Amino acid sequence: MNIDRLEFRKYALPLKHPVETAKGPITGRRGFILWLWDREGRYGLGEAAPLPFFSRESLADVAAQLQSIARDLRHQPPTRSPDGVHILRKEFHGDAAPSVRFALGTALLDLQGKQSGQSVREILTGSTAESIALNGLIGLLPPEACANQATRLVRQGFATLKLKLGHASPEEDFRCVEAVSEAVGRNIPLRLDPNQAWDRQAAERLVSRLADFTIEYLEQPVCFDGIEDLRAFRDISPIPVALDDMSADFRYLREVIEARATDAVVLKPTMLGEASQLAGIIELARERQVKTVFTSAFESVVGLAGVAQLAAALAAETTHGLATGMFFSQGFLSDHPYIVDQGRLQLPVEPGLGLALEPKEMTVAP
Repeated sequence: MNIDRLEFRKYALPLKHPVETAKGPITGRRGFILWLWDREGRYGLGEAAPLPFFSRESLADVAAQLQSIARDLRHQPPTRSPDGVHILRKEFHGDAAPSVRFALGTALLDLQGKQSGQSVREILTGSTAESIALNGLIGLLPPEACANQATRLVRQGFATLKLKLGHASPEEDFRCVEAVSEAVGRNIPLRLDPNQAWDRQAAERLVSRLADFTIEYLEQPVCFDGIEDLRAFRDISPIPVALDDMSADFRYLREVIEARATDAVVLKPTMLGEASQLAGIIELARERQVKTVFTSAFESVVGLAGVAQLAAALAAETTHGLATGMFFSQGFLSDHPYIVDQGRLQLPVEPGLGLALEPKEMTVAP
């Protein structure tokens, strides 16, 4: 593969409504779309979008790293390296931020797909999946509004629902779960995400009451103090527990899975880094009977496409958390193939990510 140059553009996308998190509301997403060009004029797309409050790197960090990589590619010695791949490999094993590594890895796979005529999922595992199942997402709402949203999502074809919790009191969280369960019935499994809002005592009291409902897993209910604390809670919980620690890295995930300290891990590839290590994590999780769920961090369609292709390649049988496009009030690609239909994300058959977007088509954010 020959790499000629790197371009990138900053974007800003507003959300229809703020997304509440344990550390504060997220009102929109800002990041960078990048293009890796080969000498034949083909490009691979990637997205670097650090998540506010959670990512270790800032937008300024990402911009500086992308500028450095673009400069290195411009000045690559033609007599020593004709393809520029060694420069990108240095970034994967160096100090590049996770969002930058994810963006570069996605762009390389997209470009490789366009050069070979294969989709990213075909390149990775030979997957020919045409779609993947998604959970419907219910934000932090009062019980009645949660129930109404749940009913709408089930009518739209979602067979699993994820419910954001973390209200002023754990009792209100319980009422939300109760209202949703009554609205959609016990045949719809629920994924609960309290955003680490509960204290340990409240969590231990609630899990016994929640066991009466159809709960697929409880995601990061408290801020666990290491692997042993996580395993101790899992051992006393009558419902499955999932790890969604946004500060986790591949080493920590591997240690958690090897220790069987959790029933499921929620993976955010855009915050973990390059995709090359994910296959090993998935295989280890299967061996330890730990469920793996891919989820987005409210990226644009470019980042979403990268995560969806990974999910289809590595865990096509799982229901994933990628139904986030509906939360944006606008996007810079109004016509794209990643459409949610009957609770499933449709996957394009075109090579690479299946997206077409050139730098001149984007309005650069301030």
